[in-house]
Amino acid sequence: MATLAAAAAAAENNSSDWGETLGLNPGEVPITLDPTPEHIEIIKAMREHDIHLPYRCVSEESGQELLPYTPKIVLLFGASGSGKDIVADRILAEFGDDVLHLSADWYYGPNGLLDPEQAGAEGAERVFLSNYDHEYSVDWELLELHLDLLQQGYDVRIPRYDFTTHSRESGDGVLTSPQKIILVTGIMAAKLQDRADYTIGVEADFETCVERRIKRDVEERDRTRRQCIRQVELTVEPGYKRLVLPHLQYIRKRIAATSGKCPYMIVDNGEHYDDPSEAEFAEDFLAPIGELIEQTELEEQDAKLRDP
Repeated sequence: MATLAAAAAAAENNSSDWGETLGLNPGEVPITLDPTPEHIEIIKAMREHDIHLPYRCVSEESGQELLPYTPKIVLLFGASGSGKDIVADRILAEFGDDVLHLSADWYYGPNGLLDPEQAGAEGAERVFLSNYDHEYSVDWELLELHLDLLQQGYDVRIPRYDFTTHSRESGDGVLTSPQKIILVTGIMAAKLQDRADYTIGVEADFETCVERRIKRDVEERDRTRRQCIRQVELTVEPGYKRLVLPHLQYIRKRIAATSGKCPYMIVDNGEHYDDPSEAEFAEDFLAPIGELIEQTELEEQDAKLRDP
């Protein structure tokens, strides 16, 4: 703790020795596909003590940062069936290679154990529920670690989740590189709102969302309509009311209170779900993302001026 506190104080004073305080010399950090275990432990400790340091992965050969800017985080959340994928596809089509898409669905827990009483208990193994509308179903620690590493210039290996087996796919994951925008999507993505540069809530009538979800699960996940309705009653609707609706209501209040001058947006996607080409929702949700990309480009220009 003392070492971390000293490093934080050094960083706040713009001192160059904060990295050495943590046992890291930025000029000697090697380029690797994966960050070192030591660096991962330091990042975890930093988050535990709410310490944020201006450290990014540095080239061993040139001594320069691999990323001359800090990627911006954009969150996209909404009820299952609200049409988040349509909005995400519009963002990716507009900004292309400047956007890295991370779905929180990929971070559903590896085991799908049904033991909520053990979740968080001292000395217990981490438990991930098969209830995909409960926050315990997602490996938030891994997702936040990946966001930390990506913002520092590291490649990360993204997991994949198999909904047919209710488990994480085997293997090392998909090697992924940071981009100017990191787009995080998911039902409960608003959980990360405190670290986002821009948050988009996707909204549609809940009954409409339910019908969309049932149609998807019957056609794509080999479930019966009766099973789907039962799941809506037991998990989907309670999860929506507790983890999605309050964030949508909060964003509406913020937008109203600031006349829209805030890092939040609501996208109404109540129609044209089955034919995305017919979607008519307002395109103004794209403009703030373009502005964030411009910020990273300015940071990149400033870096070039400092280190020509």
